Amino acid sequence: MDRRKFLVNTAYLATASLMIPWSNEVFAKTRQTNFGSLSIIQGLTSETATQFAIDLPKNALVTVQAVDCDGVVIPAEKHSSEVRYYSEWRVDQVAFVNLKKNHQYQLQVIGLNGDIIDYRVFKTLDMSLPNPKIGIFSCMRDSSGGIDKMWQGLQSNKPDVMMFVGDNVYGDRGGEGPQHLWYCYTRTRQKVPFYHQYELIPVIATWDDHDFGLNNAQGDYLNKENSVKTFKAFYAQDERFVDNAISGPTISCLYSVFGQQLCLFDGRSNRNSDTQVMFGSEQLEWFTEVRGRFDGPVWLTMGSQFFGGYAEQESYEHQAYAEFGTFLEEVARWKDPALFIAGDRHFSEIMDIENSILGYNSVELTSSSMHSMTRPFSGKNPRRRSNHNHKNFMLLEINRDADGLDADLKIVGKKGKIKHRDHVSVKSNC
Repeated sequence: MDRRKFLVNTAYLATASLMIPWSNEVFAKTRQTNFGSLSIIQGLTSETATQFAIDLPKNALVTVQAVDCDGVVIPAEKHSSEVRYYSEWRVDQVAFVNLKKNHQYQLQVIGLNGDIIDYRVFKTLDMSLPNPKIGIFSCMRDSSGGIDKMWQGLQSNKPDVMMFVGDNVYGDRGGEGPQHLWYCYTRTRQKVPFYHQYELIPVIATWDDHDFGLNNAQGDYLNKENSVKTFKAFYAQDERFVDNAISGPTISCLYSVFGQQLCLFDGRSNRNSDTQVMFGSEQLEWFTEVRGRFDGPVWLTMGSQFFGGYAEQESYEHQAYAEFGTFLEEVARWKDPALFIAGDRHFSEIMDIENSILGYNSVELTSSSMHSMTRPFSGKNPRRRSNHNHKNFMLLEINRDADGLDADLKIVGKKGKIKHRDHVSVKSNC
């Protein structure tokens, strides 16, 4: 019986030995017992707050709590459920506040009879870390081979925060529409090891066409409003419970972490190739309005590439040239330097962006694919520094630099093997 059927038939998995008050010693031993039966993802996190999305059988009655190393129970500030009539699975979102900085806790999902169904360990963040690590992931098709081998590399190359930058779910494979998209989200969460690992890592996400709902879909996609609701259900990105995030239109978000500004755009809901629109006026106005709310280098992020006017492929520059120019003018006004982050292409690429674009040298980093098909890099690209057409993710280890971004970059392949090392430096002239 697979995990999905097992959980539906036995909603309460008893691990009663964990119900005793637990100390540091017990805390260390718990990873020897059963965990990982449910899909759990940690979302927006600050130094004192965090939140989770948990997939559960539709009718399961549970309590979710955090427990510190001394056995002190912290109740949830928020516990809500997102249900669909056509699915036997629901998603619960749970938030905790008033936590201790960089402190480890156990997350417990407790059934109606008092037994612990599942548990994980998680931490809040320490924004003063000297060399924080941010991972970049995209293209995570759950029917691909080698999934386990790709996620095996996470522990030896462990990020402090992870960015999912699109095609995190292939919701248009084998069907299409709201019901099929929800099913694909739950299926992906059940199959991919990351959602069942013992130590949780905060994730901030955006989407591309496959998790939007249809290959190459644009703003006229009929199910886009439902797709937004589904995305928000499965990712814990509620700005109300942290002080370091600002939500924008649809799924866009600005997240401040480790002195970096991670700005994730929705590159699908307003896209119109005929009228040369990518982000749309509302999202561009939001981007202008949040300027100066936080400090630090700005990571401009969406599923598709930004630069690519040289190729007949999806990119901001190719599909919405005039709007892209307006966007770059706004980026150049920010006092902090910017770099560009993308997925989608099924090969990874490092591009050097010339000084004439923003008034300083920048880069575009394309991280793809984690576990989907790979393809040879395409055509000529005068900006290309290097390319890598194997399954991989990118990891940037940031060196604290008051003048901009300075980071060591790794491209990580199967079983954590380092396939390429590089250095990224982006500093404005302000």
